[in-house]
Amino acid sequence: MIEKYILKQSDNQYKIGIVIEQLKLLLTYRQDDGVTNTAYYDRFKTRVDVAEHIGVSFDNPVLWDLRSQELYSMDFISLADATKESKVKDDVKQAFLAYLFFINSNDKKHSQLKKTVANDHAKGDIEAYPSSCHAALTLMNDFKPLVIEGTAPVAAQGTAFAQKKGPGTGGQIPVRSVTIIRNTSRTRSAITVGRKVIPRGVALRRRRHLLVRVMTSQLRATSLPNQSSL
Repeated sequence: MIEKYILKQSDNQYKIGIVIEQLKLLLTYRQDDGVTNTAYYDRFKTRVDVAEHIGVSFDNPVLWDLRSQELYSMDFISLADATKESKVKDDVKQAFLAYLFFINSNDKKHSQLKKTVANDHAKGDIEAYPSSCHAALTLMNDFKPLVIEGTAPVAAQGTAFAQKKGPGTGGQIPVRSVTIIRNTSRTRSAITVGRKVIPRGVALRRRRHLLVRVMTSQLRATSLPNQSSL
């Protein structure tokens, strides 16, 4: 019904312009903040159907060759098998649309997932990116991002506390806070101080050094009146 409506509305338009316009609409379609993954998937598939009905094609001989080499260790033109050729073409089309669907998903919801997949691919995982739109949807629904467990004062960890800067001054050394970050799918952890992410071991050593300095400063501060009275 949608395709028939578009064709009827475009009877007097330049046909190449119609194809280009539908391709642009598909390539620039993004998931808005309030759109669920499933709704985004359904709307994207509708746009694909409309674009193909108008005449948009996802054929790409260069990608055919790459996929043919992956599957059959030969160029596409050398396949000479209708079944294999169809398989290669369909794989390329599905992967093309899956990447478009995935990369245009909402950054607020899926930025960590996109970075994770890109990093995995850069490390040599040729199957890091989803091979179909449905696979991309499943990945978007199932991915568990980094979780910020909470922010607590360092004093609660027993590693730092507020004290006077020195004799005769009423200033206080502020208690700094840290954020513990945990990846639910891995055991790696770190501590952020301000905007810097510091490995837990390094952060603990720094806090111990700070504690020693603070205690030394306290001892010096308390010993000064005794020396003056002598």
